[in-house]
Formats: sequence, structure tokens, C-alpha cells
Amino acid sequence: MKYGFGQLFLTVGFAMLSGTAAFAQSTYGCTNLAGRHNMPAIEGKDGTFFRIDPELHMFHSISDQSADRMARLSAALKEFGTTLIYAPVPTRALAMPDKLPHQALDYGYEADIAATVYDDTIRRLSRALVMNVNLRSTLLATSAPFFATDPRLTPAGAEQMARAIARVIAQADGSDAPKSVFSSATGAPVVWPSVMRANLQRHCMLGLAKVSAPLFVTTKRQAAVQGTDNSIFGTRTRGARIALVGTDVTGSQVSNLAGFLSQATGYDVVEYSVEDGGSFAAISSYLTSDTFRESRPAYLIWANPISNNLAQFGDQPMRELTAAASGNCGVAVPFYGGDDARFIRVELNQMDLRQSNSLLIDTGGGTATDMRLDFTSHKGLIRSKFVHRHQDQVKTGRFYVPLSGLWRDGVYSVDISLDVPFGANTRVSVCFE
Repeated sequence: MKYGFGQLFLTVGFAMLSGTAAFAQSTYGCTNLAGRHNMPAIEGKDGTFFRIDPELHMFHSISDQSADRMARLSAALKEFGTTLIYAPVPTRALAMPDKLPHQALDYGYEADIAATVYDDTIRRLSRALVMNVNLRSTLLATSAPFFATDPRLTPAGAEQMARAIARVIAQADGSDAPKSVFSSATGAPVVWPSVMRANLQRHCMLGLAKVSAPLFVTTKRQAAVQGTDNSIFGTRTRGARIALVGTDVTGSQVSNLAGFLSQATGYDVVEYSVEDGGSFAAISSYLTSDTFRESRPAYLIWANPISNNLAQFGDQPMRELTAAASGNCGVAVPFYGGDDARFIRVELNQMDLRQSNSLLIDTGGGTATDMRLDFTSHKGLIRSKFVHRHQDQVKTGRFYVPLSGLWRDGVYSVDISLDVPFGANTRVSVCFE
């Protein structure tokens, strides 16, 4: 198509005006926020930014199958005296809908529908008799529960979350366990590093709100500082009544959730989180550890972002947690190794195994990250399974692998290989669900 000089001038001028108008829509001079880069986002009100994925996705739900799996995990823990409390953490869009821009509708996000889906998850868990906490309603009533440029809880959001969990514990707690008095002192303001803010700032001319909050320190009267040794794998674990596992959304030091939970309940709390660890990194490390086996807590709080899909990797992760919680893995299975110390073969042809069983592979060491299992049927068919641990999670060397998805007539053998050598104390046993 040919343009005359005047028509070309008008066309270019219109494009410049359009670009200026789009540029002016951003309070911080941001451009291409929703473009094709590693963190597409939109700018909301009062300097609050929302990631398109996962914060503008409405259907973060739980299936009936996942609710049933959660109920089985809860029952397995309860059998040995631990009460599971599942705390699905809402997205910032769910907790701060008043900060969403009208532009969110362009991405199909409707706050009322998203809230309905979250509340339906709570109902499904309750129907499955899984104790839970409705954090959407709690954080919705909290001023600035999340940072404007970061997905982590603010101290204010963490304190309200702790109080909500404490109310659930108080309803379930029939023991006369002694309580202590905790208090949280406000320290100097700290500017915390933020991957989200750093990514957003690349697209904005003006400086975005920093992730700044005071450093809270929770102490127990006539006791050491709570915040100095509250790791699940620390020395205070045996005295803790509550274990808290999750991700950096709730487990970051900036939030002080464990400290606020001690203050709200009167109980010692130990916690463990894995940054970007998904649903299972933290809880799988804990439930497969010696720490859990030797000193089970009265309450296990699983704080998991609602955007993490429990069924993303099939039934294997949830079944592993249930097998680890039950401890019903006393039937040893013979195996032998070869020239490669990273390989063993397990003979299963004499075992009457069902798909409801699992194998416990204790590798005799705590450094294995990847495991491959090649199952062989009685007819010589082969099916493979893989287990991967997050690079940053604590490695316990124990893997619980369900025997689902195999053959009705059983398994002849399984070849197991690791990314590191097996240890001298390796053992394999069958777990009964």
C-alpha cells in the first residue's frame, strides 16, 4: 500500500500519540509489563503489581481425588498422634482484589469467581474431614497482607494468618500441654531482596515500591530467642509441638510466621520452607526424615499456595507422603548390586504385591536427588518411574514409590538407579497403605 507524505505524517503522528497515551497509563512509566518475558504482569492500584501467572488465573481448585488423598494423609498422621492442618494460601489477587485494575478483566479474571473457587476448595477439604484454614477471608480483612511488588506475606499478613491457624488449633486441642508466653518485638526496617520486583523494575522508569518491612524477633519468656533456631532440622525440634512446612511465600524470614504462630498458640513452632519448591519439596523432606520419625509433632501445618496443583505429578507425591506418615513399611525385600554402586536390582517375584502398596527405598545416605525405577513384568514388559527432589530441599535419602500404574499380575523385578552411589546401609521394604 502506498502512502502520500501527508498521510504518512498523520499515520506516524497517530502512532506516537498512541504510544504516549499507553505510556501515560502507567504511574511508574512501565512498558511491556505483560509482554513475552519471564514474568508477565499488570500494574494495579497504589503501586501493586500482579503476575498474570498464577495471580490472574481463577481456577486454582482441588479435585475430589486430591481431597481424598489429603484425607488419607490426614488419617495416617492422626494414627500416630499428629493432626494435619492444611492452609491453602490465596493468591494476592484473591487477598487484595481492591488493588486489581480494570485491565484484569481483559485477562479473564473475575474476582467473585476466583473467590467462589477458593471457598469451594475449603468446602471439599472439610467434607473430606481434612482440617483446614480459610485464609482468603482472613487475609481479605487484613490491610496489605502481601507486598505490593512481591508474592510473600507481609508481617501483618503473617500475624493474621497465625491467628487464624491458632483458632483452628484451639478448637481441636484437647490436651493439657503446658503453654508458654511469647512476644514479638519490632526491629529496624529491612529492605529484602525480591526477584519479582527486580524483574518488574526492568520495565519501569520510576522506582517501584521496595520490599521493606521491620525485622520481627519472637522470644519466649525466660528462654532463648525463638527466631535463632526454629528450623525443623534444628536442635529444638524435639521440644516443638507444631511443625510448619511450606514455601517462601509464608516461610520467609520477612514474614515471621513461625514466630507469630508461637505467640498466638503458646507452643514452640519449628518450620521449614523451600523457595520455589512447589507443593512437596518441604513436606517430603520433613516426612521422610529421621527428625519426623523420632519426634512427631502434635500439629503439622502445611501452608501451600492455592496455585500449586496437588495432582500436577499424578498420585505419586501424595502417596509418598502417606506412606512416610504411616510408617507401615516393615516387610524387607531382598536386593543385590553390581559393579556400578549407583544401581541395585530388587527381586519382587515372590511378593504378593498390589497397586495400593509402595516401596520404601532407603539409600543409606542423604545426598540422592534423582531416582529411576525400571519395573519388569512377568512377561518381560518394562515400565519406568522417576523421582526428583528439588535441588534446594534437604535430602534424606528415603524414597517412597507407589506401585500404582503397573500390572495386575504383579511385578517380577525392579532396577533402581541413583545419581549418586547407594550407601552401605541401603534397604528396601514394602509399605502397606
